[in-house]
Amino acid sequence: MNTTDVMQSAPGISEVPNMSSLQLKTSALKQRLSVLQKKFEVSMEELRTEIDTFKERIETFDTKVNVRSNNKTGDEGYMTEELKVLQDGLSQLAKHYTDSITELKAEISSLKQAVRELETEEGQTKTNSEEGACAGSNSLSFKRNLTSVLEAVGPSTTAKRSYSTEGCADTKTAKRKYIASDKGAGPSKTLIVEPPDSDDEKNSKNNTSPGFDTDENGYVHVYTDGACENNGRVGARAGIGVWFADNHPLNYSERVRGRLTNNTAEIKAATCAIELAKKAGVRKLLLHTDSQFLISCITVWIHKWKQNGWKLSDGGQVKNKEDLIELDQALEGISVKWDHVRGHRGNLGNEMADSLARAGARMQY
Repeated sequence: MNTTDVMQSAPGISEVPNMSSLQLKTSALKQRLSVLQKKFEVSMEELRTEIDTFKERIETFDTKVNVRSNNKTGDEGYMTEELKVLQDGLSQLAKHYTDSITELKAEISSLKQAVRELETEEGQTKTNSEEGACAGSNSLSFKRNLTSVLEAVGPSTTAKRSYSTEGCADTKTAKRKYIASDKGAGPSKTLIVEPPDSDDEKNSKNNTSPGFDTDENGYVHVYTDGACENNGRVGARAGIGVWFADNHPLNYSERVRGRLTNNTAEIKAATCAIELAKKAGVRKLLLHTDSQFLISCITVWIHKWKQNGWKLSDGGQVKNKEDLIELDQALEGISVKWDHVRGHRGNLGNEMADSLARAGARMQY
């Protein structure tokens, strides 16, 4: 949904005097967000009612089964049919949750992100900061949108380099810049990744930002996904989704530019998640993805590709070279563990990341 659609769905917004274009867009987004939040609450209440109803039906069925078993009588065919009705009903309930509520939550997260971006853009326009104001939300590239979110999180607390997917250590203490861009994907943005200025900050407790879910070893959980309609064909639309937790401020959804394939989106989603986490001070990240291709690329194949000039076994060039180099650079200063999850199997984090990715693919440039 673009900001024009939002403004059209919020009657009266365009008639408010003395408001800038950005303020109008922000106000419209906030109104739409409020409506969606109310719809979500209603949907959750309906779901609770459905669950309670099925509990009663299952308990009744269980009683019938026990009675017939004790009496050694009853129609086996009838009971089987009744069981099938219950199973079908539960399947429909699960589909309602994954297709409706999950989609609604993703849209709410997407709108919240749009509000934050517009507010940041408005602030940059007013102050004419040295970094420059954004020209407009529809003209922002993937990287400039992501940078806007990173700047809103706060100053970096990234430690010196300690990247290794296999647990090995490598360090660099010098400050370092890198430019992340896509050929033909619009303007690039220089991101600066710096080590902390003091030993106290370097030794500070890991993952202290609020709202993160961590494992027993202090690794922050994050789920990423990439989606692409008409994968690799004319008219393709791709998006990324990053999900840390319910209503987490770093949840992210974005449309992908450049080469539009599922694999490209999966790689970019992981890069985005890592950069967001680092900017928030996270030093240990457990990244869950349903892309075994992504995990194999960054933990196994990339080491060989670096040595042989990024060539495949058949002599061809690695198609996602630039995206993988960007991901490899993002891994500096953070310890990342990779976890493969099965997609579309009811895993909440994976479902939410998938919904955010599909929402991103529907966004306007």
